[in-house]
Amino acid sequence: AGGVTWSLLEPAPVTSPSQYFPAEEGAASEFNGDVYAVGGFVQKRRLAIYQPSSDTWVDDGGLIPASRDRYHVALGVYADDKLFTLGGTSSGPQRWVDVYDLSGGTWTSLTSMPMPTGGSGYDVVASAQIGDVVYGLFFSAGDGNTLFAYDMSTETTTEVAAKPRRRYATMVTDGTYLYILGGMLNPTTTGEPITDELWRYDPNTDTYLALTPAPTPVQFHSAGIVDGKMYVVAVSDDNFDPMPDSWAYDLAAGTWETGLQQIPTLQHIASEVVVGDTLYVLGG
Repeated sequence: AGGVTWSLLEPAPVTSPSQYFPAEEGAASEFNGDVYAVGGFVQKRRLAIYQPSSDTWVDDGGLIPASRDRYHVALGVYADDKLFTLGGTSSGPQRWVDVYDLSGGTWTSLTSMPMPTGGSGYDVVASAQIGDVVYGLFFSAGDGNTLFAYDMSTETTTEVAAKPRRRYATMVTDGTYLYILGGMLNPTTTGEPITDELWRYDPNTDTYLALTPAPTPVQFHSAGIVDGKMYVVAVSDDNFDPMPDSWAYDLAAGTWETGLQQIPTLQHIASEVVVGDTLYVLGG
């Protein structure tokens, strides 16, 4: 329906239970047409590369430093040869900044981000990159959600007030705005309802705009923007059960399209990345 089709591609390799990648709650980013998958709940140190052109995986041995393994991490690509990993969780939220040299295959640890408001680190719910800046929506048990902006060119962090207060949301960008969808309304209380709210954040004016809500409340979902539409897949309901629903939000028209072809494999807390006009959903 709607010209959307799904294809099952080469699965991520499993060499042992401790070396499965990409696991749920990992992160992924595109660079030169390849997908870089980092960390995850099961294997927090793994860096793997998926090459869409040949439908193959490469484990380049570029393990995250043992003392810095984590999940719920933000990713950014800078200057065409640096992969930044920001924050994350490893026996608690962290403030770490590590950089992987894509050409040299080495990791370097940089100065940690400053202590965030209301917490000890950055448990990243969702992240997106605009230019040289990585935006991360992070969770703090004492203060709900806050949005941070990390400028990779200057290695500096700025906190931005996050209007939507929630966990398990998703955040994507069209290169100008950030779109924040769904999630649990009160992340400091168990059993709280999830939301269908969609917000647009303008970094230039530091303002939020409420957009047309999603067809149903969602959490643990994946999203990506292709040709002016935000595709939302691998969603979960308020019982944490994955659903096969797939939708598209037209950024210009402000309308939702439902009834798209359902994702073949039920999954949630997956990583997602757009390469060209294709949305890839990994792990979960």
